[in-house]
Order: sequence, then C-alpha cells, then structure tokens
Amino acid sequence: MNVDGTNAGPGGKPAGSPASAEQKPAGPGTPSAEPDLAAPPITLEVFPEYMIGFPMLVAITCENPTAKSTFYNLPEANIFTAPGPIEFIFTSPDGKRIVLPAASPRHKETARGFTLRPGEARRMLFDISGLEPSLEPGPYRLEAIYRLKSGSSTSPPAQVRITTPAPEDARAAATLKRENDTGEPSWSQFIEANWRTVDAAKLSAKGREALAYHLFLHRAIYGPARVRDLELGRLEAFARGPLAGEAAVLRLEILAARGAQTAAEEAAILKQWPGLRWRIDEIKAGGGLLASLRRTLGAEQEFDKKPDFYPYTTKP
Repeated sequence: MNVDGTNAGPGGKPAGSPASAEQKPAGPGTPSAEPDLAAPPITLEVFPEYMIGFPMLVAITCENPTAKSTFYNLPEANIFTAPGPIEFIFTSPDGKRIVLPAASPRHKETARGFTLRPGEARRMLFDISGLEPSLEPGPYRLEAIYRLKSGSSTSPPAQVRITTPAPEDARAAATLKRENDTGEPSWSQFIEANWRTVDAAKLSAKGREALAYHLFLHRAIYGPARVRDLELGRLEAFARGPLAGEAAVLRLEILAARGAQTAAEEAAILKQWPGLRWRIDEIKAGGGLLASLRRTLGAEQEFDKKPDFYPYTTKP
C-alpha cells in the first residue's frame, strides 16, 4: 500500500482534520498512517562490561514493524555526535538513576534525517562515553529512549557492569583520548581530528581490546593502505558484541573495494542484522564508512598544502 503522507491521529485518522482534507507530509518522526506510533520501536545491544575512561559503544536498532506507516526524517545516532537523539538511563541495584539526556528533538527537516518504510530497520552505533557519564563501578540496568519531537520509544533494558581499569590502562587511555588535533579529551576527536601516528603500546591486552575499534578506524582512515589493501584479520580484534555487525559490514566494504563477489556476505549480514541494509547500500553505491572518512578526514582528502608527513609512515 502506498504511504499517504498524513500525520496519523488516534485510530489512524489524520489528526485535527477530516479524512477528506488535503494530505500533508508527516513531520519529524511522525508515522504517516495507521497504526498510530509516536516513534519507531528500538532495541539496544551492549557489551556486558565497560571500563571507565574508555569508549562505551552500543548499537541501537530502530524498526518499523507496521505494514502501512512510514517514518520520515528520523534523527541519526552515530559515534561522532553527542548528545544524540537517544537518552540513556543507568539504574543501580539500589534504585539510583543516572539520566544522560538526549539532544533536543529537531524541529525541522535536515539532510541527516532518514526514512523508515514499512518493515525496514536501521542499526546505528553510539558512544555513551561522549555524554561524559559519572558512573561508579558496579552493575546497572541500562535503558535507551529514542526522543523525537512527536514522542519517544524505550528499549527493553540491558544489564551492564562498569569497571575501573588498571592504573596503567587508565593513564594510557587518558593520554590517547586527549592526543588529537583539538587538544580536547574526546574519543570522537580521536577518530575525526587526529593527524598523527597512534601508539597504543602502553595499553594492556584488555585495554587494547576495549579500544580496538577506534584503533582500527584510525589506522584505516589515516594510514597509507587504501581500503582494498586493509588487512581483514585486524577486524577480529573487535568483532564481538554490538561491534560484530560493524566488523561484518567493514569486511564487506574491504572485499567490495577489491572487486570481490559479495552476494553471500551481504545475505549473511542481512540475515543477522537487517538494520545494516543502509550500510550495504552505501557500499554498493561506491561509498562506505572507510572510503568516506579517508576522503573527508584522512589520507585521501584534497589538501591545500601537502602534509610534511603521513601517519603510520613517517612519525612527526
């Protein structure tokens, strides 16, 4: 059935106007037809443990389970922008709640909004550490709330444990977090603005595992190897938990850049993570996260002046 584009009220009828009224496009996050949903349902994938001072990566999947509704201009969550559209609530065993607010719901359409048609899903990564949570070590119940102008949806709760890293890992992580081109401690800036060779040798094996995704992304973006030449084995360092799907789609991007046949890889990804179809579509269109970031931030960007050195080739 074609989407009618109206703002749905209770019972699926256009709110505030008769059924014969002129149809208007839905606003941000507003379903276009019955049933009446304020926001698409979301699920939350987490690691069982997060270390204080390290990234806190989670995966959020928005789903449109309806047969008729379309959600337009939904705000995106990503690891580079905090706060985002997701509010996080940590609840300790004694009932104490720590709320990390979402950004204010957007009031107009932007280029970053995405559409969820009937049956579609979208899986996105977010780094809770960008919200600078003040969490004590211990177990927590974690919930995510997708905040839209028209309403919200809450994920089923997940159980996580916050731990204190070893002193040497805490010091090494703090150093790496602030060693970027802005000088501000930020894991997003570690990736987005960090024209240097990263040295993680002072991290323990556990510390390197907690930072493995960021270390891979940094080298892939700023290093000399083109996407097709990246080592697939490096993905294994973080291919677990909420990052398992990310590792799979990055592997697909590397294989596609090599000109390999990827139909089987695509089918396997969609079977386990239907919400990654948008990432597959980007890759098939000649894009992909790694290629995009290399062109906009990293080694393949157009420089006004050629750098004196390139990360992972000549140290500054």
